[in-house]
Amino acid sequence: MKIITMDEAAGKIVVSEREAMAEERAKALEHLKNGDTKEGIISGIVKFGLFVTFEGLEGLVHISEIAWGHVKNPSEHAAVGDRVKVKIIGVEGDKLSLSIKQLTADPWEAIAERYPVGKKVSGNVVRFADYGAFLQLEKDISGLVHLTEIAHHKVADPAQALKIGQKVEAQVINIDVDERRIGLSIKAILPIDKETLERIKKEREEEEAKAKEEKAGKAETATQPQVSPPAEEEASSPAGFVASKTGKKYYPAGSTAAEKIKDENRVTFATEEEAQKAGYSA
Repeated sequence: MKIITMDEAAGKIVVSEREAMAEERAKALEHLKNGDTKEGIISGIVKFGLFVTFEGLEGLVHISEIAWGHVKNPSEHAAVGDRVKVKIIGVEGDKLSLSIKQLTADPWEAIAERYPVGKKVSGNVVRFADYGAFLQLEKDISGLVHLTEIAHHKVADPAQALKIGQKVEAQVINIDVDERRIGLSIKAILPIDKETLERIKKEREEEEAKAKEEKAGKAETATQPQVSPPAEEEASSPAGFVASKTGKKYYPAGSTAAEKIKDENRVTFATEEEAQKAGYSA
């Protein structure tokens, strides 16, 4: 308890358990530093990670810090009440970030040696994506079989050719340790019979024909004459000069003076010379 106020005359003391706990937490956090290892108890499980309590403190193990492999559901890796060891990876204000996986060896450090390109492997299908299927090769290590590497024929949906839990064989076709990616191919180890060859040939011909049609359509569009929309009639006045049958002066066509001349009295000239020869002056 922490004493908040004390009234000696009235004999009253006001205490706060919350403030006392906050003060103790702040003091405890001051002694923590990144890299420290603590043993605690799982106090809560949420979609985005695990809460762990130790020494009166509570911190979060984010879902990305539970294991080196893909973690879909934190509850599959721990239960409330479990004792775990955690590593302090961040202390910001009263926010405490923890990690479980960083206390274990990173399996990707030696992955290139265990899975060189060309090696045949086996694994279980653990999940699908729009672009392919993932095979679990070992704990925390999965590889991707892209849609184009599932079969010799075209596959639009991995679920059409594979099932979750199915054990399949594949071949390593690429590896990127920095990005933690292993590319696998199932079709690379599948035999190609005559029927498959015919199907592949037909699919390629169809794709080539479609590409040619698209290319031809673009070329035709590019060579078609561009028809410009009809230009709007200009509101400007016609060229030349105008005079009145009853007047002695000529004016530029379209001018204010020219517009005042009535149609029945209007006389037009192509040039000033013509107007002057007719006896009109500017």
